Amino acid sequence: METNEGVRTAGHLGVDEIRDCHRDLGGDLDAMVERLRVSKPALRRRIQELGLA
Repeated sequence: METNEGVRTAGHLGVDEIRDCHRDLGGDLDAMVERLRVSKPALRRRIQELGLA
């Protein structure tokens, strides 16, 4: 799901997509935000929920 600004909601990202991105980018939150096109606070919450932080 994307907003009209092209930013997706972190809640709609798949677990595998987040985990793969986290692994590929070594947990670099700023790079993940850019790649996944989600807000930083929301992605940070999802990462914590998944136990990746």
